[in-house]
Amino acid sequence: MRSGNRFCAAHILFVGTTVIACSGTDGNSGSTGLGASSSIFGGSSSIAPVGGAAATGGRPTSSATTVASAGGNSNVPVGGTSNGITIVAQGGNTSVTTSAAGSGTAKGGSTAVATTLTGGTATAGGTTAKGGTTAASTGGTTAKGGSTGVGGTTAKGGTTAAGGISSNGGTSTTGGTTAAGGSVGLCGADYAWPTYSPNIAYDYQDEYGVLAKPTKDSSDVTGIAGRYSKDWWTFVYGANKNSLVTSAAWIPMVDRFNTDFGYITDTMRWPRDSRARAGYYSAIYLYGSGLSSDTASNTELGGWQSSAGNGPMVLASYYPVYSFDPACTYNDKVTQQGAMIHEGIHCILASMPGCKKACWFQEGGNTWLQATMTAKRGGTAPTSMGFLSAGAAIAPFIPIESYSGWLQDGSFGGPCAERVNMNDSSGKQICTWRNLLGGNQYGETFPHAMEVILGEKSIAWIWRNASKSGRVLQDLAEVTGGIGATQTMRLIQEYRARQAFGDFGIWKTAYKKLLNDNWNTSIGPEWSPYWINVAPWKATSYVVSTVSGSTLTPDPLTLPGWSGANQIPLTLSAGASCATVTFNPTGANISCQIVYQDTAGNIHYGAPVTSGACTASVSNVKNNVVIAVISNSTYIYDGGTTKYGYTLTLGTGISAKADIYTQWYK
Repeated sequence: MRSGNRFCAAHILFVGTTVIACSGTDGNSGSTGLGASSSIFGGSSSIAPVGGAAATGGRPTSSATTVASAGGNSNVPVGGTSNGITIVAQGGNTSVTTSAAGSGTAKGGSTAVATTLTGGTATAGGTTAKGGTTAASTGGTTAKGGSTGVGGTTAKGGTTAAGGISSNGGTSTTGGTTAAGGSVGLCGADYAWPTYSPNIAYDYQDEYGVLAKPTKDSSDVTGIAGRYSKDWWTFVYGANKNSLVTSAAWIPMVDRFNTDFGYITDTMRWPRDSRARAGYYSAIYLYGSGLSSDTASNTELGGWQSSAGNGPMVLASYYPVYSFDPACTYNDKVTQQGAMIHEGIHCILASMPGCKKACWFQEGGNTWLQATMTAKRGGTAPTSMGFLSAGAAIAPFIPIESYSGWLQDGSFGGPCAERVNMNDSSGKQICTWRNLLGGNQYGETFPHAMEVILGEKSIAWIWRNASKSGRVLQDLAEVTGGIGATQTMRLIQEYRARQAFGDFGIWKTAYKKLLNDNWNTSIGPEWSPYWINVAPWKATSYVVSTVSGSTLTPDPLTLPGWSGANQIPLTLSAGASCATVTFNPTGANISCQIVYQDTAGNIHYGAPVTSGACTASVSNVKNNVVIAVISNSTYIYDGGTTKYGYTLTLGTGISAKADIYTQWYK
């Protein structure tokens, strides 16, 4: 949970239900926290609004868009801003956006989310809200050689850089130049991912040298009745502290903070927070104890990273603090202890200049750091990840930088929860997301992939350097000293291909467990009141498709968004030594690659292509099934409403599509 620099959400990792929260445009100061009782630490479900002004103690007031609840009017009137989903049409490169008449409503309304399909025609209808009707929409035709909806124009007859992706023979301008992965001769040798250059890595000592332990107590709040300071951390409380909080809790708590953050700094080479770097103790303030940081009672629940005059600090109620007391009998006390470390990590991240517009990474980067610390200390391959990492694994069509994942209208939440937050006329939050997938921002999968592909210190490099756009992928591509546009697009492509069989080094078992634990789960609106009563989606990492003759067409419902991917399992013909499909893409920055696992467990990659023949030499293929991975490598946020269409023509060595509810990755 990030409260201090305008990033927030209900902390699904700990106590409470999944609820969505906020975004902001900067990460400088302020204290926008939870909008109800905290679900992070022993609280009930919390609702944190988008962009609201901070109230005392880190609780914001909402400035979110108001929409009608059951049976009421839509928040977007007929003829207003489009709430449809754009699918770049096959047969040209023109994006066709359809407007949803009436937009999305909660129960009783009607929603039309029309999409443009192959040839530029539109499907009639879209998603129907509970009790409502489906509005039909007709699509126009596409212009030959037109411009793409995301990523600029495609030059007819342009060239492709060596090893790069070109869009339909042109030079892509989505956020940069061409992407990764060229083509080799039909059924050539296995494709080997090139090394990335430069090697991006950050070690705090290169910037700060060896930091001396702090010696100064902060006096940035009033009402202080006592404090306990040791080594790097201090615990501060007021005269009204809950009687459960005693030295039996705060001494082991401060010891735990010193131990964990000592490892993060001394072994993992991350900097201390800004308080410690300025010579002050890093701080934990007791919420509800009478400090001027808040006006809460000493029985209120909650826990945040907030801030006061000397910088970020952990602001926590009695509940998680008491969880450190050996006499505590809470069933979730161990989880609460870990949650406190999570908030302390937020203090470090709040003190670094990067990722101020990557709210999703404020959480996912945090959970990565804590999980990696645990794995490194343990010395063995981890067997699990945080359960909210499952969204990226089970639904790879969701963009990497999506906060709240796949929304109920079929679009995707933006990097800072753009398009997510809605409230009814009474101010109550409306659920716009889907269960499990709504916690996508807490997932560790992409940073673990970066750890494997680029090295562990690449994550800290992002936090130090991603300050041009404030987003992860765009700044990897555009910041001086980063890996540039071509390699960033290849990084997306490599991550998506590795997902097919969980090829993530020591995290392979943990990644596959995410799939195992959520396979065939029913995914729908998480709670009521909801925006749109979407039909349940049966969770599988493979996409629904239809085959007519030899042409395979994916379901438009789960086409990839920006930086998203599809996985299509295909059955090999008897005796096949070469698997071939013809890739027929739409627009810029989309590629196809065949991946398979052999009977010995080795993973093989064919060469990625941008169009035409996509092939792989095959032998000893486990289950006789290969996976066609379709990746979009757009790295600049495109608004979350565009999906990228394509078809496959099944060719030599492919007999049919394979069942999408079988766990071929095993």
